[in-house]
Amino acid sequence: MSEEAMSTISFEPADLLRSKLRRVIDAKEDAIEALASCLNGTYTAAPGEELVSRDQPYRGTYIILSGWASRSRDVYNGERQIINFLLAGDTVGYAANFFQVADHDVRAITPLNYAQLNSAALWEIATVHPKLFGAFIWGIAQEEAMMRDQIVGLGRLRATDRIRLLLADLVMRQTIAGVPYPKSHELPLNQQLVADSAGISVTHANRCIGELSRAGFVSIGHNRLRVLQEVTGPT
Repeated sequence: MSEEAMSTISFEPADLLRSKLRRVIDAKEDAIEALASCLNGTYTAAPGEELVSRDQPYRGTYIILSGWASRSRDVYNGERQIINFLLAGDTVGYAANFFQVADHDVRAITPLNYAQLNSAALWEIATVHPKLFGAFIWGIAQEEAMMRDQIVGLGRLRATDRIRLLLADLVMRQTIAGVPYPKSHELPLNQQLVADSAGISVTHANRCIGELSRAGFVSIGHNRLRVLQEVTGPT
């Protein structure tokens, strides 16, 4: 199987949830199957398609089965800040359970497969399998932790270190999702996406990636960033 095929592999919902949840809780098989039953159908999105649109009503809550998306906000000067990247197993639009209108955008980066989450059924199942509720709370806590890292990075770290931390996080999250990757991790990121995540210009992102490339950490080509060895945070 090619690296590109592996990077877009689509999971069966139960298999994906099993891989992710068992890293968080000791979930019983019947609980995993019950949670998978809350996912209704499989849908696709093309690169650039929006699953969530800022200032528009949420259309639902989804679980990504394969592919990459970005959560972002456009700013007054026409530029964009990527808040985080969404991978297989991540939830999109969970705030629809609490808010009617979105305050951000979610766009597909690659071809995307996703399933809709029946939130009402999820709440019912949580009463029977309370550990599942704890797993969702853990997921929210993890996302808050990533937001804190993003704030600290934007405020206090130099751009190259922000990019190193971004790559470390993405490689770790792919592993947690159970995606079978070769020794070199290939990410569907171009310089514009890296720049929008790090809060810098494309020119600056190019210089930072060049620095990481000369250090033997990454290479870039064909709109994909390849991590050549284990990436750690700033030393």
